[in-house]
Amino acid sequence: RFHAAWKASPVAFLVVGAGAAIETGLEGTARIAVAAIGAAVLVLGALGAVSAFRSAMAPDAPGTTLDDAARLIDRLCAAAVGTAGIDRRSCSEAFSTYAGVDPLTASLDDLRQAGTAASLRMHESHHADPANDHERQALWDRWFEALLAEVVQPQLGHGRPTMLEFWPASQAAFARLDGDDGRVARRFELFFKGIELANGWEEETSRDVLAARIDAANRIRSADGRNLLPIPHRLLAAHGELMPAGVGAALGFDRLVMLAAGADSIDSIRPFSSDEA
Repeated sequence: RFHAAWKASPVAFLVVGAGAAIETGLEGTARIAVAAIGAAVLVLGALGAVSAFRSAMAPDAPGTTLDDAARLIDRLCAAAVGTAGIDRRSCSEAFSTYAGVDPLTASLDDLRQAGTAASLRMHESHHADPANDHERQALWDRWFEALLAEVVQPQLGHGRPTMLEFWPASQAAFARLDGDDGRVARRFELFFKGIELANGWEEETSRDVLAARIDAANRIRSADGRNLLPIPHRLLAAHGELMPAGVGAALGFDRLVMLAAGADSIDSIRPFSSDEA
C-alpha cells in the first residue's frame, strides 16, 4: 500500500502514513512498531511534498518578500491538502469584517467595545483604566489577541487557506515595518479551516531596531506583571549591515499532517499522544 501511494503522489504517501498511525488499535510493542512505521512514512511523504513545491522559491532566497512566500505557501497547500490558491487578507480588512473594528485606527476602548459585542469573557483586570502608556499598550495587545483568537481566526481559511497580512506595528515582533505605511508590519499568519498553520515575516535587519523593540516589549511586560524577556545577544550580533533581507517562517508540520490526513486531532497523527510522550 505504501509503495502504491508513493508512486501515485507524495501527498498520497503522507496520508497513507497518517492512516497507519491512526488506524492501528494495537497495544504495547506492536503499537509502538506500527506507529514508528507510520511516523517514518509521514516524514518521507512530507519530504516528497516539499520537493513538489520547492521550485516555487527563487534560488536566491535572501531578498524574498511576502509575495514570494505566498507563492510558496500556495504550492505547499496544494501539495499537502489539495487546495487551489490562497486568500490574502490584511488584518485591517479581516478585523473590520468579522469583529467590526479596524485595529489600525482603533483605540483601547474601541477594541473593548468590539470584544463586548462579541461576548468575549475577559479578566476584570482587562477592563481597568491603564495607569500609563505601557499599561495601555499591554491592554490593547491583549484585546487584539483575544479578538483574533476568538472572533477572527475561526472565520479564516474555509474553502482555501488564508494568509493574514499587514499586522499592527505593536504586533511586529521581528518583522520590518512597511515602507509605505509605518502603522503596519510585514508579518503574516496562515490559516486553514480556522487553524493556524504557519507564521512569519519579512525580517527586520537592523540590530538597533530589534534592540529597541525588545526593550519596549520588556517595558510592556513589566507593566503587565510578566517576566522580562532575556536579551538575545547572539541574535542581535547576527543582525546589521551583513544581514540580508528575506522572509522567515515557522510551519506547524503536525497540524498540516492532521489536516492532510483528515484527522480530528494532532494526537491522532502522532506516534505517541501528549500524555504518553
